[in-house]
Amino acid sequence: MIRPAPAVLLLLASCGYRVGGLYEDYRAGVRVDIFDNQTERRTQEFDLTSTITREMASRGLRVNVPGAPCTLRGQIRSMRTPSVVEGQADAVLVGSLYILLEIELVNDQGKSIWSDRKAEAVSFTSSRGESLETARREAFDRLARWVVTHFEKEW
Repeated sequence: MIRPAPAVLLLLASCGYRVGGLYEDYRAGVRVDIFDNQTERRTQEFDLTSTITREMASRGLRVNVPGAPCTLRGQIRSMRTPSVVEGQADAVLVGSLYILLEIELVNDQGKSIWSDRKAEAVSFTSSRGESLETARREAFDRLARWVVTHFEKEW
């Protein structure tokens, strides 16, 4: 009689299942260019690029190493901050932040490996101690995690 635990392990091993990790192609490293910013909100591209670079490094990717075989490029296409409710002196009580980001990974010959785009929206409420800055940090963190998922192994 086969015990359930060894049978499950045998089944998983036979179907090619592997636990997480990064594509072998990116193990040599990924160069990350400063993202482009098509909005009127200057310097956001530096903060977003830095957040993404930190997230990539924290997940085990070698970032901005000499001779990296591919380059991650990005572009902030839109960044809007509509106010939902305004109080006295035009203070925003409830607001939101919307960011549209496009990314592309290219090889060292400039050929696109993959590209994608994502819209991220975060709302904030001043009564909870939140601000546009806390919403911006949250949106950047979410986008950074999304970018890194593109480097994970397919299942």
